[in-house]
Amino acid sequence: MPTRDGGHVFLTVLAPVRRDPCRRADGSLTSPEIALREALATLPTARQSAASDVVACDSPFSRNSRNHFVRMAVIGNTAFNGRNAANALRTALRGPDPAIPLRSDALASAYLMLAIDFDAGNDPKIAQSSYLDTLWNTMQAELQDVFCHCVGFHAVKDAAGFRTWIGRCQIETSMPFNDYWASPPTGKPPGLWAKLKGLLFGVTFPTAPDSDLPTVLKALYLQRQFVPFASAAQGATEDELYRQFGAFIASANPAGATPTQAPAVLGG
Repeated sequence: MPTRDGGHVFLTVLAPVRRDPCRRADGSLTSPEIALREALATLPTARQSAASDVVACDSPFSRNSRNHFVRMAVIGNTAFNGRNAANALRTALRGPDPAIPLRSDALASAYLMLAIDFDAGNDPKIAQSSYLDTLWNTMQAELQDVFCHCVGFHAVKDAAGFRTWIGRCQIETSMPFNDYWASPPTGKPPGLWAKLKGLLFGVTFPTAPDSDLPTVLKALYLQRQFVPFASAAQGATEDELYRQFGAFIASANPAGATPTQAPAVLGG
């Protein structure tokens, strides 16, 4: 399946981490991998649990309205899954000698993984470029604090340079998770070429209805408001329920953009 599907872009980046020593603000020396882990550890996360909802800082990724999911992680090395399975008696008789280690893969350096699911917007052809421009313009300082520990990022000075650098580190997303189509879309059956592309590259979907982030946030807000309303309205007479529901509609404004739930926040 492709990087762009269902009205979303699934951006996956693997950026190699520098290996030369770097200096902290206090003057002490450390490795770029450790400095990168420290930068990620202090980066504010989404307030999506009761424990994190009391934190005063919001995730910098919440400053634009296209992010559905963002994750960053340091991949220090490959995992060793143990020796290949083999018959113990056959190995004892014919080898190989289990005392001799098997070859295992290893990375030349650590990598920073960045995975983002964001709205493609009205023009899929420029979706990633416009998104990366917005990301740079809304959280440039945080991006520099994190990516400065990666190879080649020292040359990034503006949004255009950031787009170019991300493009060099981007890998094709082969299995995006698209959670807004509950069932395949209906419409005109695909032609032969579309079927062939689906077999070769995976099935792609058009934009799901009401799947952009502002609409999803509005739906979450209405859900959070309606549940306590419904609980409190139990046992009300028809006239009382009519008046209470009218007040709920006026307050929640289902057809309007506001009020709504803030991005990356558990509460309102």
